[in-house]
Amino acid sequence: MIILADYLAQLKADPFNTDINQKVSFQLMQNDQSFWDGNRDKHANFRQEVTRLLYQNFSIEDRQLILMLLEQETLNCKFIKNSSDNLLRLLFMLYTFKQAEDLELLHSTKFGLGYNATLNIDINLLFGLGPEAILAIDNTLQKYLDYKEVLSPEEFSQQQKTLWDQDIADNPVPRQLIPDEVPEEKNQLQFFFNKGDVLVFEYENKKIGSLLVAQSYETFDDAEYIVYPSGVYQDNQELPQDHFPIYGRKIKAIHMGNPFEQSITSEATEASLEKSRNTMLVSITITHSGLQYFQDKLKVVGSIPSIIYKGTHHLARVNNWKNLEMHLSNLNQGNYPGFETVDAYDFLQE
Repeated sequence: MIILADYLAQLKADPFNTDINQKVSFQLMQNDQSFWDGNRDKHANFRQEVTRLLYQNFSIEDRQLILMLLEQETLNCKFIKNSSDNLLRLLFMLYTFKQAEDLELLHSTKFGLGYNATLNIDINLLFGLGPEAILAIDNTLQKYLDYKEVLSPEEFSQQQKTLWDQDIADNPVPRQLIPDEVPEEKNQLQFFFNKGDVLVFEYENKKIGSLLVAQSYETFDDAEYIVYPSGVYQDNQELPQDHFPIYGRKIKAIHMGNPFEQSITSEATEASLEKSRNTMLVSITITHSGLQYFQDKLKVVGSIPSIIYKGTHHLARVNNWKNLEMHLSNLNQGNYPGFETVDAYDFLQE
């Protein structure tokens, strides 16, 4: 066990001493595993508590220490393709110093860590030196000013201080901690279905339909399942063993002519279809929050090896059963032009 106050004092005195800072450095539990395999940064929890203790008493003299901690947290966030509370806390601490040389780092962190981080990192962190400074780096950020999404630095600072002060009040920093101890994840998301699962369900008319789970993943505020709807439409749940019909589409573009011309019915403006060389598999996205209300309608009856195929035609994102069944019924009735059934086994990972 390490007493956090003593350790932080050493870190403040010499933040780039590798014998000291290795306890807060990004380090995977298993070097040969990915985040999706359950791998994690073994020092993430210890680094977070050190940062929370630092937050209670930091100044411009701690800037180099904050930059070092931020670098390690950024490595962690790149690994998990996300952002963390600790990243946001460190960015705010850096923001309070109002140093022009940090503006590029704040910008690259917001827009360079991936989609979830971009959503999670407050745009106000880039406007601490006023609009002119950040617009000189990225003039596309003018839109945030136009839509009045930028607060005054004083208002934003107070808002963030209230947030992080409340975090400390709700969860006091422990006196001592084991650096390599990885706590159990709380409220870890449990997916209903796995990649490759073959699901069957019953239509309103009692016919049996099926879905193939292509992928499941967490998002910023939910989780989602990408599924391939199938052409199964039969009286029983016994699915074929050697083939599995899903939908594909080869239409790359639709040319409708100029709809504002009076001669829209003339031959020159007739609709035409442009074919794609490769088949795009038709997919539907189902939200986890919606699925929890109707997942009992779906039954796992088998599994098909992973399909690795990037050419996808995304049909819809649904969060309720009625909407999902509507799209599936339209597919089976041929109401979507240009769609055809293909065999899932022709698109398996080799």
